[in-house]
Amino acid sequence: MSSTAAGPLLGPIDRSFLWIGRALLLATVVVLGVFTVPTVAEIRATDGYVQAPGRIVHSAIETRVVHDNGRTRSEPVARVRYLFTPETGGSARALLGDRIQVLHVRTDGSEREIVRRYREGAAVDVWHDAEEPWRAVLERGGPTWFAFFPPAVTLFLGALFAGLSSRALRRAVAQGGRPSVELDPDQRRTLGGCLWGVASLFVLLAVLMVVGIAWFGNEPVVAEFDAAGFEPCPAVIEESTFIASGDRPADVFPRVVFRYRAAGKVRTSDQLTLRPIAPAAAAQFAETVWRAEPGSTVTVYVDPEDAARAVLVPGSVGGAVGLSLLGLLVPGAVGAFALVLFAQARRLRVSD
Repeated sequence: MSSTAAGPLLGPIDRSFLWIGRALLLATVVVLGVFTVPTVAEIRATDGYVQAPGRIVHSAIETRVVHDNGRTRSEPVARVRYLFTPETGGSARALLGDRIQVLHVRTDGSEREIVRRYREGAAVDVWHDAEEPWRAVLERGGPTWFAFFPPAVTLFLGALFAGLSSRALRRAVAQGGRPSVELDPDQRRTLGGCLWGVASLFVLLAVLMVVGIAWFGNEPVVAEFDAAGFEPCPAVIEESTFIASGDRPADVFPRVVFRYRAAGKVRTSDQLTLRPIAPAAAAQFAETVWRAEPGSTVTVYVDPEDAARAVLVPGSVGGAVGLSLLGLLVPGAVGAFALVLFAQARRLRVSD
């Protein structure tokens, strides 16, 4: 019996399970196409990467805070950043990279081994895409099995919810093909467990959002909204590379200098975004630095109230506004689903 024909034989709760199962099975296909296939293709593409001389500018074990089951713990994480100069026919410009492999699966014992293998100040060979040099790794290839983990999770959950609806379908068929309008004790336990799980997920997501705002502040979101009002303006790139801080060589930042004309004057600026760039996030700007070739004409964004304020990237590379909206959308969707289940439970008579 097809799932379309099965729908009318199911009660409201079990129809919800059926549609959730369908959605998760569809999500499996989406995750495979959006994440798994491109990641596996990128891992295999590293076999054709070319070498470039590089130097490790930062290699250390840092502490990452993890929130797990209401408890906070810290775990060691190896942070490695390297400068390299791609060998191209154009001007030589340094780029910054921070990936060891495209998909590096770390274990508890691998963090210190990474730091021992890539010591700060050591000369290394960096592998990069010849046409898109910002795609760089220290080690080519790597495991591909982990790319299939996310779709495996959605596939399992989809099969679980589809199985719950299939069980209800068999019960409906056994009752002569009539959907049950009552909740028997078994269905009540199933609904209670589902409501408990959804409520727990909603609380967890809400807490994570609050913790994120408390930890990072709202400055990135405010800066993106501020820059959204800037006006586009043509500019010429004068310098584009990565430079190390004089007093702290481990801190490497992108440096892009551009010249533009605004409010009747020719001006220069080296401000990539309104937000200060942390060393740990500097490698995210490698593509921006490489595309801003010296001598090329680009579009920058100027504050209409202060022509001296101009940026090359109006939003952050990480997308602070998008992440914040996603942080609001996901708990909202989970909460709405919980309300639907609760409303369905209220409408149904519970049989003892």
